[in-house]
This record gives sequence, C-alpha cells and structure tokens, in this order.
Amino acid sequence: MTRENILFTKLQENFSDLADFVKRSGMPLTFETARRAIYEDKAVSIPTLIILSKYLGFTPSEIKKILINAGDKDFSELIGNDEGSDLSDQEKALVDAYRQIKSRDTVAEQLDLVAKADGVDISAQVTKLRSRKRSC
Repeated sequence: MTRENILFTKLQENFSDLADFVKRSGMPLTFETARRAIYEDKAVSIPTLIILSKYLGFTPSEIKKILINAGDKDFSELIGNDEGSDLSDQEKALVDAYRQIKSRDTVAEQLDLVAKADGVDISAQVTKLRSRKRSC
C-alpha cells in the first residue's frame, strides 16, 4: 500500500481482528466485502464505505472527510457535523459519562437536587432525561 488505509487503522484501534469487528459491531455487510475493503484496500461503493466507516467507529465528520477523499461529491454533502460538536470539552465529558451510566433515573434525580440547591429549575430537562431511559 502506498497510502494509509484508514479503515485498517481504525479496525486495529477498536477491534482485535476482522472477525471480532463483524461479530461485535453487527455490521450488515458480508465478511468478504469488509475483508477486501479493509485488508486489501479495494475500492468499494460509497454506500458501502459509509457503512464500514460507521461500524468501525468513525464520527460523522470523519466519515465526511473519508468520502471527500474518496472523490464523493453527493453523499458527503448529506452528512452533517458530529453530534454535540458545539459543546465544550467539559460538556462533552458530561454527555459521555451520562451515556455510560445505566441508572439514568438516578442521574436525573441527582441533577434535579443540585439544580434546586442552586436555585435553578431544570424540571423540563429532568423529564426528558427520564423519558429517554424508558425509550432505550
């Protein structure tokens, strides 16, 4: 390979091997399609590249760059910015922590208590946090 295969690099970062990737990610493409794109750096269709990139763990912004580098002019325009890209590093850390916590109702209750102690009404946000738990 004369250029870096970013799909292969991402596979190595997030998975032990291709079989692990296919098994853990639930990627809907065939093993052979993934193998050829990742290990042999074979050209694949843009929709296939999007799917592989998503399941390998690339962010929307990274996928957009991958598509542009692959010469795409259509699909890349449909991909927006990363979720929460306008958040500060501290806010992103809070969102990441929240996503990892299983007992989200408890988090909502604790945030409500902190807000009340600070004289702030966040009842609307607490309601949203609680409803999200039920929909997960």
